[in-house]
Amino acid sequence: MGVFEFPNGVISYNTYQAKNNYIAEVDSEVKLSTIENDPNYIEKFKKALIYFKNKVTEIISEDKIILHLIDMNYEYLTNDGNIKKHNQTEGSITTLNYNALSLQSILVEVFSNSYILDSRDSGFCGKEDMPLGNTPHHYQSEYYKKMLGDFAQVLLKLKN
Repeated sequence: MGVFEFPNGVISYNTYQAKNNYIAEVDSEVKLSTIENDPNYIEKFKKALIYFKNKVTEIISEDKIILHLIDMNYEYLTNDGNIKKHNQTEGSITTLNYNALSLQSILVEVFSNSYILDSRDSGFCGKEDMPLGNTPHHYQSEYYKKMLGDFAQVLLKLKN
C-alpha cells in the first residue's frame, strides 16, 4: 500500500512493480511513500482520492460505483483439505488489515453515495492452489463465486 512519488506525479506501488526494475531506470528522484514510512500518507491518500473521485464522477455517477471492501485472510485450505496458516506472520497480516481498514474508511467517506459491498470477515480462507499464488489476499474459489453473485445482485439493484 503506497505510491512512488516523482517530481511531477505519482503512481501506485504494488508487488508487480516491486518485481520490475523500471523504477530504478527512471532519471529523476523517486520516493516510495507508504502508510508505514510517511506520516503524511493518509492526508496524501485522501487528497488523491478526492481528485480521483472528481475525475471518475465526470464519467459515472457516484451512486453507480461499487466499493468492495476486503480483509486479508490468515489461513488457507490445503489440497488435501487441511487448514494451515500462511507463511506471512499473523502480526504482519493484522497490520495490513489495520492499515487497509484505515484506507477503506477514507474510501467510504469520500465515496459516501456509492454502494458498499463489504466482504470483510467473510469466513473464507485462502486456497493452496490459487492460480495467482497462495497469499493472504487470495481466497478459495467459492469466495469468488459468491462475490460474483453478490456483484450481480448489486448491479440488478443499480439498474432499476
